[in-house]
Amino acid sequence: MNGRETGRETFWNRDFLVSLLGYLFLYMAVSMFFLLPVFLGGFGPSKGRVGLIMGVHSVLAILARPVFGGAIDRRGGRRLSLFGILLFAATVPLFHLVRDAGAFPLVLRAVSGVGWGVGMTATIAVCSDFAPAASLARSMGIIGVAGLVANALGPLLAEEIIRRSGFGGMFDAALAFLVASFVCMSLTRKPPAGPREGAAAATPAPLRKVPAISLLVISAMPVFHGAVRGTMIYFIALFGASVGIARVGPFFLVFSLAAILTRFTIADLSDRYGRKRIVIQG
Repeated sequence: MNGRETGRETFWNRDFLVSLLGYLFLYMAVSMFFLLPVFLGGFGPSKGRVGLIMGVHSVLAILARPVFGGAIDRRGGRRLSLFGILLFAATVPLFHLVRDAGAFPLVLRAVSGVGWGVGMTATIAVCSDFAPAASLARSMGIIGVAGLVANALGPLLAEEIIRRSGFGGMFDAALAFLVASFVCMSLTRKPPAGPREGAAAATPAPLRKVPAISLLVISAMPVFHGAVRGTMIYFIALFGASVGIARVGPFFLVFSLAAILTRFTIADLSDRYGRKRIVIQG
């Protein structure tokens, strides 16, 4: 067994850490744009218009995932991760040219949403490919924590940059994080074929045994959750400004810390009491 194969059996191997860092940087870039509504608010648009510009990003990110998901399985996540990051990065400098809340920022957010959806999905796939099969669930938890850390630090950093350099500085910082993410993902190697790939190919699709109504209900839950979460995240900055709160970064920090602490303290409740009971009560 060569050194690389030995590294695959170790959870904290080089490629997992590099790809995890790439995911962290990618999420940092997208989380800085949580403060974009404040930038758009300077042009005097309606709240509905701001919601449309911010929301189209999430809608396109969601629609891109199933479209590119099969390609990630067939071709591997690294190439599509790089493609998604590049597509997102291509839109960021163009925000310097935004002069109103019209069609131009709407198109930029739509394209960046596709880039984010593809890049995030593929990057997570790359991270999981470098985790041992026996630690796949643990790896997903760590990847989730990395996203929560970025969710907390991105808006805090963006707020400080805006105070010092304006929104132009924020756009430049987001682009720098995307470049760092691209470099990290470029440094990852192609994972060797492992037991997980063979097992997945030999296992029948479990979703075929699930009733259609159950699939519909389960699929709708993240949509409603995402709508509520998106409303909070995208409008908290405008709300804070309207009631005289100068800084909203601490909101994202506390929000993410609570989510991280929950994962480390009561994450096993669903194992003990059942998924359905915990989901309903949550």
